[in-house]
Amino acid sequence: MEKRYTFLFTDIEGSTRLWEQHPQAMSRLLVNHNHILRQAIESHQGTVFKTVGDGFCAVFDLPHDALLATLDAQRILHATRPSESTASISIKVRMGLHTGAAEERSGDYFGPTLNRVARLMAAASGGQTLISSATKDVVVNALPQGVELRDLGKHRLRDLNDEEHIFQIMLAGLVNYFPPIKSLSPRVTNLPAQLTSFVGRNNDVTEVCRFLHRPDVRLMTLLGPGGIGKSRLSLQVGASLQDEYEDGIFFVALAPVSRPEAVIEVIAQTLKVEEVGTATVLEAVKSHLHQRQILLVLDNFEQIIDAAPLVNELLAAAPRLKVLTTSREELLIYGEHVYQVAPLTLPEGTQTLDPVSLLRYSALALFVDRVRSTQVDFTMDTSNSADILSICRRLDGLPLAIELAAVRARDLSIHEIAEQLSNRLQTLSKGPRDFPSRQRTMRGAIEWSYDLLSPEEQQTFARLGVFVGAFTVEAADAIADAQTLNRLVGKSLIQQRQEDEESITFTLLETLREYAVEQLIARAEFETMQRLHADYYLQLTETAEPNLTGERQAEWFSRLEYEQNNVQAALEYRLNHSEFLEAGRMVGILWRFWSAHSRLSIGIKWIGQVLEHSQILPAAVQARVQHGAGRLLYIQHRYPKAVEHLKASLPLYEQSGDQSGESAVYLSLGEIELRQKNMLAAEGYFQNSLALYTALDDQAGFARCLGQLGRLAVQEGNLVGAEALYQQSLELIRQYGSSESIAYGMNDLAEVLRTQKKYSEASALYQESLGLYRHLHFDVGQAVILHNLGQVARQLGNDEEALAFFQEALGLLQALEETQIIAECLAGLGGVYVQLGTVEKAVRLLSAAQALMSAIPSQLDSVDQIEYDKSLGLAHRQLDDAVWASAWAVGQATSLSQIIASVLQE
Repeated sequence: MEKRYTFLFTDIEGSTRLWEQHPQAMSRLLVNHNHILRQAIESHQGTVFKTVGDGFCAVFDLPHDALLATLDAQRILHATRPSESTASISIKVRMGLHTGAAEERSGDYFGPTLNRVARLMAAASGGQTLISSATKDVVVNALPQGVELRDLGKHRLRDLNDEEHIFQIMLAGLVNYFPPIKSLSPRVTNLPAQLTSFVGRNNDVTEVCRFLHRPDVRLMTLLGPGGIGKSRLSLQVGASLQDEYEDGIFFVALAPVSRPEAVIEVIAQTLKVEEVGTATVLEAVKSHLHQRQILLVLDNFEQIIDAAPLVNELLAAAPRLKVLTTSREELLIYGEHVYQVAPLTLPEGTQTLDPVSLLRYSALALFVDRVRSTQVDFTMDTSNSADILSICRRLDGLPLAIELAAVRARDLSIHEIAEQLSNRLQTLSKGPRDFPSRQRTMRGAIEWSYDLLSPEEQQTFARLGVFVGAFTVEAADAIADAQTLNRLVGKSLIQQRQEDEESITFTLLETLREYAVEQLIARAEFETMQRLHADYYLQLTETAEPNLTGERQAEWFSRLEYEQNNVQAALEYRLNHSEFLEAGRMVGILWRFWSAHSRLSIGIKWIGQVLEHSQILPAAVQARVQHGAGRLLYIQHRYPKAVEHLKASLPLYEQSGDQSGESAVYLSLGEIELRQKNMLAAEGYFQNSLALYTALDDQAGFARCLGQLGRLAVQEGNLVGAEALYQQSLELIRQYGSSESIAYGMNDLAEVLRTQKKYSEASALYQESLGLYRHLHFDVGQAVILHNLGQVARQLGNDEEALAFFQEALGLLQALEETQIIAECLAGLGGVYVQLGTVEKAVRLLSAAQALMSAIPSQLDSVDQIEYDKSLGLAHRQLDDAVWASAWAVGQATSLSQIIASVLQE
């Protein structure tokens, strides 16, 4: 009796040859291969009913189980590192999945369904998994994260009469592009065979194909700088669309062509079109294309850009023709659709990831894949992952640069490559001999673009090399011709990015910037441009100052965020040229930004260098620098040093007649005393500050003082008095304060409401405060509020919601120097896990929180300390002493980055 099943068939590609050439290694590899496949199949309720040579035949009741088994098997096979005895070879397993009716007899299965799955598997390449439309229809709506299905079209398979609609499983972190499947369907193409695997860019291929499927898209340009991977992407798109163009896909290499009028001749040669009678080459090509359905891939169009009108002429003559071009600048003709090819993906910020997670990023996957081409046993692990990430980041995810760096792994260790990349162009000066000459070195790829520029464009490109990271059009205008900037963007030498609704920034990829600086030095303009750059950023910093505490605070903090690399480059220039006054003017303002964005160590470094020469600074500048040092050290909980700098600023502020500065310092000194439970001293400082702000009629400052007096009242147990002070403070801040101070004030009031168990009122204020911090892009402020919302959710019994709040907070904090709030979040998470019954994990987190607080040293707020002690006691009662001691020891010993990573991987 027939029943519906899903079958998985597997086979090792080229196993006969491998057995003949490496019998001992294959014997060992096969044992591991069999274990991996059997475990993957059986752990997902599958049954191996037959083995044929080294191939497995497995059956599943549920298609989704078969899919999961396939994914697990391919993942583990891909990640398995060869042993010393098998390092000379690697195996790749092809797989096929099909769902249909079959008859079971004595543990074996029979019927046409098995013939179809066998032919499906045989059509695949090693490492590739193909599935039928029958299986696709039942799994497509429940695909696991990181899994996609790629439509390969309909194909005739050997010994089968009907066409099969075939799909390929695409799994993030694995090779996903292969040669055309082995079907009986004819293809017309001249696409060159690729000798290396196609890594990453799954989304790019899908998106470009989606555009080309649209009837209104007949001309598409893949746009990007040299080395970004445009040509390889175009070839992969062509390979993906082979079955959709009945008259073929043709690749036309234009790199050797120097005359626009020669383009049509090269196209004719590619299409094998011959002139007939008196017809011109153009007329013959038009006639050939007229009724044919063809995709023409025109590669490297930028150097013969004047031939662009020819493309439209061909499209007009051939209604079924589509054209895909690759270029470093747009063709700028009617009907052109542009697809910007971006660098390969990299992790954002400075987040810490394990090697398996890092391989999901295409830049790192490409580097590892290319190194493996010469070292088959190479793998990324904890010993080299940091260096590989550093290499890929310093190369901006540029595929050509990554491939050239991987070539150096033949001669250098991964660590040596990372160290030598300070001189990228020299390090990347040795490429494969079969690369085009312009791509054998990174310098060659860049010179190819540079030589196509006009003299004016070359000058502007060189001058823009003085910028480090993102810059605005206003900054560019201070250095070079901003009009020419737009032309360089159009030629893909400058990257453009929309920072927010109103702000656009520009950047040079680091390899391009290094070349630009070389040209600037050759022009003897480097020193002049550095001076102009430093002058501009001093002016920018001083323009920012009044806005860092005003209504435009969000705008200017955002501006300083994306200009930060250039600001610091300008600071370095000032210090290197002994211009300490200018450097002091800058850091005396910038500390507010560094404080708000938790750039504490960076700020202290720059301020420290300026303070080494403080004796030559005017009192007003010295006061600001000392004040900034004190604030940053206070946030780092380095209270004695913070007090030293803050007190040093007081006579300087008095000498320069800056009462506003004095009052702010008194407020900071009071905060430090309050942190250390010195209530009387704290109140004295707050009253000094209050008197000065009152004399100045500074309502915003007066409000901040009231807020600190509210904190003092909380410490003294006067919650009703604290609430009244916070209310009064918030009313004034809403009228006179900045967005940051309003968000801060709302959190203060919400905290005292939470302490009084007024959770609904507290939650509303937290949410409003969170909205402001998000608008300001203040990660620390957001994290504080998310922690507080997590504590409210805990009290209301919403454990899953609390978990999400704490995890989001830690995600924001993982790259910041905010040990106190990290400890508070870990303590909150530990409490949640106790309530969820995951007690050992809870103890590890509670232990880690305690270790962090001891290291600062600091302590939790009173209401959070009560909850911490309660969670600790409950956890202790649920575990025996040995388990408790082990979990506590792990929490004490685990590094901060590891503990955060473990939380975020949940």
